[in-house]
Order: sequence, then C-alpha cells, then structure tokens
Amino acid sequence: MLKIINHITVIAAVLVVFKLNMWNESTCEVLNKYNNHQSFNINTTCGNFNINNDDFNALDMYNSIEINKTYTFLTYGYKLNMLNIYPNIIKFRSEI
Repeated sequence: MLKIINHITVIAAVLVVFKLNMWNESTCEVLNKYNNHQSFNINTTCGNFNINNDDFNALDMYNSIEINKTYTFLTYGYKLNMLNIYPNIIKFRSEI
C-alpha cells in the first residue's frame, strides 16, 4: 500500500512541474536556426525552441527570426532534452 501512495505522490509532483512549465515567456538572443523538415529548431541563449511545421504560418515565423537578434518568445510545451522535445514558439516580438 505504501508503494502505491509513493507512486501516486511522485506522479502528482511530476504533473505539477510539467503544468507549471507549459506556458512561458522568455527574452533570448538567437544563436542558430535549423530546418529538419519536421519542425524548425531555434537555438537561443535560453535553450532550444521549436516552430511546429504543421502550423499554417510556420515557415513565415521561421524566416522572420534572425540570428544574433534578441526576441521575446511566448512558448508552449515541455522541455525534455533527452528526447529532443522542446517548447513550441507560439508568437514572438523583436527586442531592440
């Protein structure tokens, strides 16, 4: 019985941590960009982000982001580096 309670506690804690990290706003400098045909990857000083290729304006967003410029990104999703899963950029604005 104690094992079941421990498992439930761990699962609840993990879900809370993931839930807190789903929406985020970060101001970062873009270091590099990659197009891997499934998603567009943006490498920044804050970590890696994706632009979902299924999104209607994904290519426009990807082309609008310039290397060595600073942007404020609104992102949604989880960051799991071991699985190459990164938050998706929902929108961004340039910081001058």
